[in-house]
Amino acid sequence: RYLRQMQEMFPQAKFEIGDFFQMSNRHLFDIIVFSRSLHHFEGNVQGMKLALDQAANLLVPNGRCLVIEPASTCGLVHVAEEVRPERESLIHALRAMTRSCLVMTDFQSVESSWQFADAEEFFAEFFGVERGAPYPSMRKIVFEALGKRVGEKPLLISVKTNMFLLK
Repeated sequence: RYLRQMQEMFPQAKFEIGDFFQMSNRHLFDIIVFSRSLHHFEGNVQGMKLALDQAANLLVPNGRCLVIEPASTCGLVHVAEEVRPERESLIHALRAMTRSCLVMTDFQSVESSWQFADAEEFFAEFFGVERGAPYPSMRKIVFEALGKRVGEKPLLISVKTNMFLLK
């Protein structure tokens, strides 16, 4: 869904999705985007640093790397924290950015709200599963984290996103 949105917004751009650790050619891309993903690489600072260093190898000279991550204070992180150590992973991502061969050149924080039809749609989107998928223990944890908001229709989740530009 996100790839389709980006292709519609930037029809002249070429997009690739894949395991870039398997790419060996250098200087292939003008920009590489980690969209809410860097904090999931290998679960530690070293794995995230390796991902950023590989991105640096794949960028053309003067290319850019955009890292988009949820702020540790956003509502999504609060819910995710019930299932995994999300805040710790976000801290690891920040450390990896300071240790990689890339240099941060800009930072911006943006607040918005994401709207879901209901808690079931939120659960499906958040965990990348089909609506109504049978994950009862995980669903219970997430719905308890939502508290009384679980019955809201539509369900609005506040999101604070940090964007880091590296080169």
